[in-house]
Amino acid sequence: MPYRMQTVVIYGFLGAGKTTFIRHLLRTAFAGKRCAVLENESGAVSIDGEFLRAAGCRVVDLPAGCICCTLREKLPGAAAAIEREWAPDVLFVEPSGIASLDDLLRMRGFRADAVVTLVDAGRYDLLMRMNPDFYRRQFGLSPILLLTKCETAGPDAGRIERELTGLNPAAYLSTDYRSIPDGEWHRLLAGHCRRFRAFLPGSESPRRPVFACQTAKIGNGIGRAALQRLVDACAQQSVRLVRMKGLLRVDGRPCKVDYTGGEIALAPVETGGQGILSLWWHAPQEEEQSTRDILKTLINRLSE
Repeated sequence: MPYRMQTVVIYGFLGAGKTTFIRHLLRTAFAGKRCAVLENESGAVSIDGEFLRAAGCRVVDLPAGCICCTLREKLPGAAAAIEREWAPDVLFVEPSGIASLDDLLRMRGFRADAVVTLVDAGRYDLLMRMNPDFYRRQFGLSPILLLTKCETAGPDAGRIERELTGLNPAAYLSTDYRSIPDGEWHRLLAGHCRRFRAFLPGSESPRRPVFACQTAKIGNGIGRAALQRLVDACAQQSVRLVRMKGLLRVDGRPCKVDYTGGEIALAPVETGGQGILSLWWHAPQEEEQSTRDILKTLINRLSE
């Protein structure tokens, strides 16, 4: 009988906390299991892949493109190779934060046994302003919805929870995934996902909002204050920055840099801090090149 691993898609917009969630599962419900992660990064370097490796996880990268469009032909083959060569109990697939769950689940040759979608409460209203039809459809496709970063939404967190429940009443919804018992995860990813019937508003997936990404090498270590100056300068130049992450030496320490929702977070890593920084912004096509030129200038100033 051929070996068959469980394939779990971990979906969410840029900065929703997908990698942190996977690390949580690896330490808790799936501790002792044979696990692999197929990591897709729309930037030139898979920063989250390096972060997962630093935690001792087996990772395969599909970098420099979106898994549901430019890399759609690579995903089924990569998943099959992981099953054939490593035979894990479970494969976690982490699509790029700009991917379409709709397109991913329709992909020929790819099978998802379960889908978990993370929704950043602090940026939920931003997504609804950018493209409400698109994101409502993505949330409606997921049997498990995890509302993250509720503290950043304040009193609006309850409203967002009610809106998601109204949109997808059959979904399992949690506002604190760390409180879910380990044994419950196995039931959710098997029974609940198998019984789920997605709510699909409309017959065609709406167009995705347009984002662009720029990755740069940072030769020398920098300070946290310099990163904040970069974020502030983007705002002053009307660059609609939605995410920044990197592996850098910050104030003398190798760190994973993570900017989302207006806050810069630093996490220590054991990778040496390769000096890589990626930025994502909301970019209508006619503005993309001018924004790239602005960012190139601002990034060059980091080492000054």
